Amino acid sequence: MLYHLIFCFLSAAGFFLAGINTQYNNISSKRKAALFLSLFLIMSLTSPFWGQLVTPLCFLVTIFLLTWHNTYKIQTIISFLIGYLLLVCSDYLLATCMHTLSGLTIVELRKDYLLPMSLIYVPFLYLTTRLARYILHEKLRIQEQRPGRLTIMLLLNLSVSAVIFIFAIIYGDRLGYPPNVVSFNFVLFALYFLSSTLLLYFTGKTMQKDNQLELELVQYENLNTYTKEVEQLYQDMRAFRHDYIDLLTTLKGYIDRDDITSLKEYFYQEILPAGSEMTSSDYRLGLLSRIKDDSLKSLLAAKLMAAHSQGIHVHIEITEDIQEMPVKMIDLIRVLGIFLTNAIEAAEGSEEKELDLAMIRESDQTAVLIRNTTKPLSLSVQQLMRKDVSTKEGHSGLGLDTARRILDSYPNIQWKLHYDAPYFLVQIRIADQPR
Repeated sequence: MLYHLIFCFLSAAGFFLAGINTQYNNISSKRKAALFLSLFLIMSLTSPFWGQLVTPLCFLVTIFLLTWHNTYKIQTIISFLIGYLLLVCSDYLLATCMHTLSGLTIVELRKDYLLPMSLIYVPFLYLTTRLARYILHEKLRIQEQRPGRLTIMLLLNLSVSAVIFIFAIIYGDRLGYPPNVVSFNFVLFALYFLSSTLLLYFTGKTMQKDNQLELELVQYENLNTYTKEVEQLYQDMRAFRHDYIDLLTTLKGYIDRDDITSLKEYFYQEILPAGSEMTSSDYRLGLLSRIKDDSLKSLLAAKLMAAHSQGIHVHIEITEDIQEMPVKMIDLIRVLGIFLTNAIEAAEGSEEKELDLAMIRESDQTAVLIRNTTKPLSLSVQQLMRKDVSTKEGHSGLGLDTARRILDSYPNIQWKLHYDAPYFLVQIRIADQPR
């Protein structure tokens, strides 16, 4: 009885590590407890009667508990499938090595050397699943991939691999785990896992290239829009230069004739309204030339021009040249794109319709400030930062959560949100060195 409970505990721990250790997001303590207890109870109550037939049930329960109320369902399942394949390969690798060294059967090894094998198996599985998490989420960044054809194909391939593994495990259990079957399964699992790993790697690289091409296309469109806007500003300057000469000529005529009455009338009716119009339409887009990265400059230009075209009063303040910053440009563009999109939507719905952008170079850091007017918020700033929370109807609320995860991954970035009606403020400080 004690042996059975220990075996079920270790088996549940293996499933637990495969499911939890490979995930990108932190899993709540309640969900972890529910997953482990469910696996342990299922194995301890049913395995004496079902044997390895309990494996498909544990497999499905793990997927259900990991994806329940989880936005990233496909990425979560892919991570677990990789973890499960590692679980099976680690188990069969250890069993094959121990059989080769001792000459004992798998049943004998599990009966007489369960605890010593577990002292090797559990740490090894923990390290391999953590390595898988690093590759999946830090290198390939699958959590940022939108579900598409490649992602679905990868999910199907890993699912088929898992089904084959489960079938081979059940078949080996029915035969009593003869050494030749275990060795054959190990070779089969290793080859299949290797092919799946290569497929995962190349699929991830392909998705990264697709995302990079999509980003470059957006950057090109933004830069093209920015170039057209600069050309329009140049044409406006030429027109102003011509009008300025005409204004001076007319003023000179009134002054030469000492016609003060007509001069006042001309000033208040023609010159003053024209000056006010120029002031209101000038949102200092030319200051973006101080940003030396073309992709960042084009994004900011596109967003600010879109805001200006929607009747929002845009103000830009860039004190000096902004050189390359110690952050991946694709991450900075995603974060600023999210914050500016939210700022524009909020400002458009407010009475004041104001949007301010400032980039300030300080001694050892660069500060980015985005301030916009907004309607009174129905949620606190802390609530807005939670995943799946949004004040906008029909929106998933993933934008701010994505920005939070990206910013929190950089030790040299400090940031905060602040709301003081009617202004919503985003402050991002990017230090030259980690603090």
